[in-house]
Amino acid sequence: MKYVDPNIALKNKINELNNLNNNLFKINKKKLAKLIGINEATLYRHLNGDLAISRNIAIKYAKELNCDPTEILFKKN
Repeated sequence: MKYVDPNIALKNKINELNNLNNNLFKINKKKLAKLIGINEATLYRHLNGDLAISRNIAIKYAKELNCDPTEILFKKN
């Protein structure tokens, strides 16, 4: 079984939550970056795959996205 790149898993998780309940819950990327303590440019670098997502940052993303960090770092295809 192949693993999904963490940046793609993160994008998919954000999109999944944005599509939940007919868009009643929207992830604001600027707010998400602030909540986890990174700047918005770093968030976009993570999403584009230009910057690796560390274990500690994955834990922070997971807390805010209400998921397990392994869903970001080790998502199976």
